[in-house]
Amino acid sequence: MSTPPPGKEFYEARAAKFQSIVQLLAVFTAVLTLGVAVIGLFAKNQSDQKQEAVTQVSAAQNQSADVSKELQAVSSASASVAAERDQLKTDNEALKSQLADAGASTSVDPSSPATPDVRHKGPLIVTQDSGPADLDAPQDDPQWGRGNTPLGDIGRIYNGNVDFKFSQIALVKSAATYASCLANTEIGASDGVEVSRLRTGYSVCLMTGEKRLAVMKIISVSASKVAFDVTVWEKPA
Repeated sequence: MSTPPPGKEFYEARAAKFQSIVQLLAVFTAVLTLGVAVIGLFAKNQSDQKQEAVTQVSAAQNQSADVSKELQAVSSASASVAAERDQLKTDNEALKSQLADAGASTSVDPSSPATPDVRHKGPLIVTQDSGPADLDAPQDDPQWGRGNTPLGDIGRIYNGNVDFKFSQIALVKSAATYASCLANTEIGASDGVEVSRLRTGYSVCLMTGEKRLAVMKIISVSASKVAFDVTVWEKPA
């Protein structure tokens, strides 16, 4: 006996079951898609948070570097201020010492000899053609006796030397005074002084033929001309 073919109800049941499977697959696909989307959003959120953290760390590092630079600048400025303070302290001490020395040098020593009156003060130019000058000449003789004496305290420039053969002298490499020249133990006879040894600001301590003390301050120097500012004092009383 043969089996009758499936009826309409069979096929309808199979179709309904297939439709249910399709619907389940659609729901599963939707859930899977949603899950992927959620995971994508989570991953993006994590990436954004990581990037933000990296940015914050970088900003913090930059701020730290800036702070470090500012601290170095403050340290350098502090060191500079300290150096300037120390220099000012040193300068202040030096100034105090100079003022003390100046006070000591300007104080009157009762044992020091009094400075005599000035006999003659004025300029004196010595060249290769100038005649002998007499430093004992009075104040009213601005030519220092030139033309009136064959033998002076100072002659002309000859062979690169200033002629001092008829006087006693000492070359001083600074400004000189009556007291310093009076105390100078190097004053002595000399044929002359080489012009190359003379400098502006140097002085010549000189004892004249009549034993008066003179200071010849050098104003300018060249190979053929020397300009002096001369002060001659009277003999001590």
